[in-house]
Amino acid sequence: MTFHNLGKFAFHAFIGSAFLLGYVSPGVGEINETGAETGASAQDAPIQIALNDPAMSNAVLNSLEGEHPLLAPMRWADESAQYMQANVRDYTCTVTKRERINGILGKEEIMDAKVRHEPFSVYMKFTSPRRFSGREVIYVENANSGNLLAHGVGLEALAGTMHLSPTGRLAMKGNLHPITDFGVLNLARQLIRVGEVNIQKDSFDVNYFDAEIAGRACVCIEVLNQKRRDDVLFCKAHIYVDRELNIPIRYVSWGWGKNGDFPLLEEYTYSNIKLNVGLTDQDFDIRNPKYNYRESR
Repeated sequence: MTFHNLGKFAFHAFIGSAFLLGYVSPGVGEINETGAETGASAQDAPIQIALNDPAMSNAVLNSLEGEHPLLAPMRWADESAQYMQANVRDYTCTVTKRERINGILGKEEIMDAKVRHEPFSVYMKFTSPRRFSGREVIYVENANSGNLLAHGVGLEALAGTMHLSPTGRLAMKGNLHPITDFGVLNLARQLIRVGEVNIQKDSFDVNYFDAEIAGRACVCIEVLNQKRRDDVLFCKAHIYVDRELNIPIRYVSWGWGKNGDFPLLEEYTYSNIKLNVGLTDQDFDIRNPKYNYRESR
């Protein structure tokens, strides 16, 4: 986490992790994908996503006859985003990510996170890898002069609290996406943008299958790009939708390799999600006594 531009990216926060084709990352839980990596075809019957609101009557992941295959997941993503905006004020979670930057696949990073939708606010505390453990980041929309507030660990901590532009060089070092793209709501929004960018292209297929992520029953939306083209960097992408919560909790994409392989580009998993926990301004304040911020030197 973040979702993540399926058109020109290599989809956030979502805000990549370490689940590459069967490898199960520690701390996230078992991944069980029915037909996901075996080449099995999509299920014959449409898969019904659990509906948390009677108004979400069209959240059936099944393309209508003659329509572009991306339209069905776009409809679901739009309904999911509207539902979250209306019913999810905030949440806490654990995020596992892994990303390929400049051709190099980075190590898995794990962080505890708090997210509030209005105003958009993010708190993250890294727990892995060890060299990052304890690092904290806070971002609040339209606050702190638009900057994120971060502090490092070890020798980095001597710098105190750093005020960084979310899209600046230092904040983006080691990241594909800025903190402003973080979270499951942005993940759903990115899926919509993916469709808008690629709706005129005829090279896409979409499949659906059941999956399990960290003990959660999910539906996986599999987007396949059948033609290699410069404006679409991925050849396959998976978006995992939690059946009970009706929100995306995992995204992973693979690119075009040089020797017929399909290297992992990025992946993000949101686990241990707790919705509407009542986060307050203090949860996004460096003066919170539970946090380890200190004055800049």
